[in-house]
Amino acid sequence: MEVLLKTLVSTIKILNKSNLHITKSKLAIILIAIFSILFIYLIKWNGLSGQNYRNTIKSDGIGYYQYIAEILEGDLSQQKINGTFLLKTNNDRVVNKYTIGTAIMVSPFILPVYILQKISGTSIDLYSEYYQKAYSIAALFYLIIGLIAFRKLLILYNTEAKVITFSLFAIFAGTNLAYYSLIEPSMSHIYSFSLISIFMLKIKESTFKFTRQNIFLLAIILGLIVLVRPLNIIIVLIIPFIIFDNYKAVVTQLKANLKNILIALVIFAAIISLQLFVWHIQTDQFLLWSYSNEGFYFSQPEILNFLFSLRKGAFVYTPLVLLSTIVFFFSQKFKIRFKLSALFFYTILIYILSSWWNWYYGDSFGSRVLVDYMAFFILLFALAIDKITIKWQRAIVITSSILIVLNIFQTYQYYYQIISPFDMNTEKYFYTFNKFGEENRNILGGNNDIIQYHKQEPALVLDGSIGIIEQNSNNAFEYKISAEELMNFESSFLEFSCKINRDKDDLSNVYWRISYNDSIDNQLVKSLIKLNEIPLRAYESRTNNYTFRLPKPLNSSDYFSLKIENTTYSKFEISDFKIRVYGIIE
Repeated sequence: MEVLLKTLVSTIKILNKSNLHITKSKLAIILIAIFSILFIYLIKWNGLSGQNYRNTIKSDGIGYYQYIAEILEGDLSQQKINGTFLLKTNNDRVVNKYTIGTAIMVSPFILPVYILQKISGTSIDLYSEYYQKAYSIAALFYLIIGLIAFRKLLILYNTEAKVITFSLFAIFAGTNLAYYSLIEPSMSHIYSFSLISIFMLKIKESTFKFTRQNIFLLAIILGLIVLVRPLNIIIVLIIPFIIFDNYKAVVTQLKANLKNILIALVIFAAIISLQLFVWHIQTDQFLLWSYSNEGFYFSQPEILNFLFSLRKGAFVYTPLVLLSTIVFFFSQKFKIRFKLSALFFYTILIYILSSWWNWYYGDSFGSRVLVDYMAFFILLFALAIDKITIKWQRAIVITSSILIVLNIFQTYQYYYQIISPFDMNTEKYFYTFNKFGEENRNILGGNNDIIQYHKQEPALVLDGSIGIIEQNSNNAFEYKISAEELMNFESSFLEFSCKINRDKDDLSNVYWRISYNDSIDNQLVKSLIKLNEIPLRAYESRTNNYTFRLPKPLNSSDYFSLKIENTTYSKFEISDFKIRVYGIIE
């Protein structure tokens, strides 16, 4: 980190002494690019081990990358179910639940590595070092393209130069954009951010210069946006907000360019049809819902949790988005109709995103789905603080600077596994609020999965309890659950709670072990959960609640086991143990 900062300072000095006459907003992008290159090289690729690049392609990114791997070295029509992203369809074929868009976006960076290795006769491993690094370079490229587009968008709004410069640093360092471009580049969000930023720019340009080329380019960009993440088709609802000042001229131009618009629609349809053909190769079907057993609860959106929850609330983990919302919608400088056009898109966006069955979108830093739309949120911020009194502008900039520092700190905490990736709560949040350093890595425990998407209420399969359990040895406690009663459910969940009464012994290495075993006690799947959600002091007590998704059983003679793994033979007591198992039919 010291090397990184010294390099940035040196770069600023060199640029200041040069006669290049670089504007401050361009300088901001250059500095962000240099910082990003150094961060990727020193931390993402090398880090302490020198092999940190190995986890570049991970999580959802493996599913996106699967398209490239199968097209280059496999067969899209002969994939095997893996239970995560390769799923069985209703005609017994296998489909990749993710769309092909992200693979298309990164392919120009992956293919040169593959071609060079083919030419040189090198053994092909599509997850080896150069492919992982190529993915990082792709994300960096789209980050810079997105920032350039965002800068140009602000210029078209006649935004003050200093506001543009600050907004560029704010969108990068004050949100989770940096995390998903530098640390988890295989996720789709940085690619969506770049495309949506360009889309917003081209829509704004069209209010000044409505050309045939712009219409066709918008069709291509929108097609790619949908291929990367189909739900992002809702970005078209931002158009009334972007064209607000010139909507009459735009409507007139639309009427005069009906032929070009029809051609653009054909281009858009041709691009998204790529996904239809891919689905047909995989499943013999052109149209299907690839997210098997997942969906939206449109009648029960989790709007408050999505925005304010300490588990993963957007306003909590990206507080600059909250500030942007406040300063824009409470500003007196805008017409009511202009604010309503922004509110229209804002409301629909949050409603739809918060209606997804897993409203916090699994393991992630903050609300990762908002990264795609970060240009919109920071545009609100920039417009609100542009050309206002120095007093108010300074106050907002100081406040936002504090929030940027908070975001950087929380990014650090997430990267170093001090805060949980999926089940933070009020107690965990405030316990870790000021924690840093290696000694606090993985300090939190517990496990609180969300119940899988379901159309019917989950069925209660088991309801049990135990009074007091004393522990001072390893594996002294075991609770077995027969798989027979769970065979007919789509999925099942284990829910249990208990009061942990600590003695003087440390409990940091005591775990719940949840395993799936066959009839002859072979352990097929195992998960370890740290006993306490937050560490207990000596002689302290705490009630913990756990929710855990069980793997689908293969045979009725198999069983699930809940044990305490206490290899340090720590002494403690468990009381008020309660356990339930739920089954989901559909």
